[in-house]
Amino acid sequence: MAVGGGLGINYRQKDADVIAAILYGVGGGLIVDEVGLLLTFNDYWSGLTWTVLGFLLPFSLMLVLFGRYRKKITDELDEFATSKLSFILGVFLVALSVGFLLQTNNPLVIISSSALTVIGAAIVFLFLIQRLMKTREKKPKLIFSASTLQE
Repeated sequence: MAVGGGLGINYRQKDADVIAAILYGVGGGLIVDEVGLLLTFNDYWSGLTWTVLGFLLPFSLMLVLFGRYRKKITDELDEFATSKLSFILGVFLVALSVGFLLQTNNPLVIISSSALTVIGAAIVFLFLIQRLMKTREKKPKLIFSASTLQE
């Protein structure tokens, strides 16, 4: 990882960037592969390994991508919030999550389904707010004063 990072920082050539990305990716993969051994004292199948692989790594990658493409992501989310697809997705998430909540006693499924229910309800709510704001902008505003009423 150090060699790949050094190449990526010090050289601004396309070939060097490709080699740096490969070395950095391989180094990162080797470190993540050994997290179970490094942090859990030779218990390779520890829950900590799966926590790092399943949550920490994707979360950090999302932060990096959001930092780099923030404007594009917010523009696309705004466009998505005003589409009918967002409303359909929100209703689907709420219905599916409530179905899971009614059929399980597993705490992990309850927590994740509750979170998805809240996310789905938020998507539906945002869609309805966007739609309401658009309809208010389209309506012509009639302003009557006392002098226009007397005429």
